[in-house]
Amino acid sequence: MKPNSFGAGRIVLLLKDGAPPNEPSSWRPIKLLNVDYKTVATVLNNKLKLLLPCIISPYQSCAVPARSMFAHLTDTRDVFEYGAEKKLSGAFVSLDQVKAFDRVKHRYTLEVLREFGFPGDFVRLVELLYTNLSCNVVVNGSATAGFSYTRGMRQDCPLGPTFFIMCIEPLLTRLASDERIRGFPLTGEDEIKVLAYADDVCHFVRDAGSFREFRSAFNRYAEVSGAALNEGKSKALLFGAFPKEAIGNIQTVSTVNVLGIFFPCEGVAETTWQKAVERVPLVTARSRRLDLTLREKALAVKTGICAFANYARRVAVMPAKTLSQLNKMISSFLWDDKPAPVKRNLQQLPEGEGGLGLPHVATISRLLALKTVRFLHQASDFYGKGLLLYWSSTNTKYLYADRQPGPLA
Repeated sequence: MKPNSFGAGRIVLLLKDGAPPNEPSSWRPIKLLNVDYKTVATVLNNKLKLLLPCIISPYQSCAVPARSMFAHLTDTRDVFEYGAEKKLSGAFVSLDQVKAFDRVKHRYTLEVLREFGFPGDFVRLVELLYTNLSCNVVVNGSATAGFSYTRGMRQDCPLGPTFFIMCIEPLLTRLASDERIRGFPLTGEDEIKVLAYADDVCHFVRDAGSFREFRSAFNRYAEVSGAALNEGKSKALLFGAFPKEAIGNIQTVSTVNVLGIFFPCEGVAETTWQKAVERVPLVTARSRRLDLTLREKALAVKTGICAFANYARRVAVMPAKTLSQLNKMISSFLWDDKPAPVKRNLQQLPEGEGGLGLPHVATISRLLALKTVRFLHQASDFYGKGLLLYWSSTNTKYLYADRQPGPLA
C-alpha cells in the first residue's frame, strides 16, 4: 500500500532568460517530487546501477558506472579520422527525438524490466512507483487541479536516466546485431553502427539500404515505446559519394554537433574552440568591475577563465591559434590591457617562487587529452579501443603536431 500523495508531483514554471513571458514556450517546467518517493527511488537506483555494466551494451555511455561521455566523443572523432584516411563512403546520422524522456510509455518500461529478467517482486515495486501518478502546476503561487499521466521518465526521479537507457537498449542492440545494416569499419574485422549517450543516438551507415533498415528498426521501436523522431532537428554528415537523397528529409550538414563538440568529416571543427573561449570576454568584463588585486585575478584565471575550454580539451588538443587567443585574453585581463611587465613563464611560477601560479595552458591541454586516452585505455568495455590503439601507437608522430588525428586530434 502507498499513500495517495506518494506519486504526486508539482510543476514550477521558470521563465527562460530573455524570453517573452506571454509565450508558453518561454517557460521551463521544473517537476518536484516528494521526499519519500525519491528516497525509495534512490535505494532502488543504487542497487540497479550495480547491474548496468552487465546488461547495457558498450554502445551506451550514459548512467553506466565506469563509462564516460568522452568514450562517445572519442569514438566519433576516431571513426571520422579513420574514415577520412581510408576515403570511405557513408553517412553519420545524429538523431533528435521529440521529448525523448517524456514519451516513454510506463507499460513499455515494465515490460523491458521483465525481459531483462528482473524478479517479479522488483518489477511490482517499480510498478508502485510508476502507477497512479499525478501532477499539478503552480501558477502565480497557486496550484492547479491535479492530472494523471501514463508515460514519461519523471523529472527529478533518480531512476529516470537508468530506466531510459534500459528502455532504449533494445533499439541499440537491434541496430548493432542486424547483419543487413553495414556500419563504419574499425581496425580488423569489426565495425561500428551505433553510439548513444542517453537519447543522443548516432548511427553510422555505409549505404542507402543500411539506412532504410535503420529507419525500419527505429519505427518498430517507436511503435512500442512511444518514441518519435524529429526529422527537422536530426542531422546527417555525409562521407565520400554517399547519396544525399537516401536519407530523406534529414538535413545534411558540413559540421555536426555531438554532445557540444563540433565535428566535420575529419578532426574537430574550429567552431568547438570558438564556443569554448567566447564566454571569456564576458567573465573578464564582470571581473574588471570588482577591482580585483593581481593575485585575485590570477585565481579567477585558474578557476574560471581556463576552465571554459576544459571539456573540449578532454577530446582534442587546443590548436595553436586558440591557444594564442586565450593567452592574449588572460594577459589583457591581468594587466588591464597593458603590456605584461613580467614574462609569461615567470607568471607561471608558484607563488612561493615569486610567480602567480598561472596554468601553462598548452601543457594542461595535452594532459587533459591524455587523461581521456588513459581512462579509455583502462576501460574494460570501451568499444573503440582498437582505433584508440591504432592512433596512439602506429601514429605516434601526431602526438606533438599542431593538428593531430586520433586520440589527440
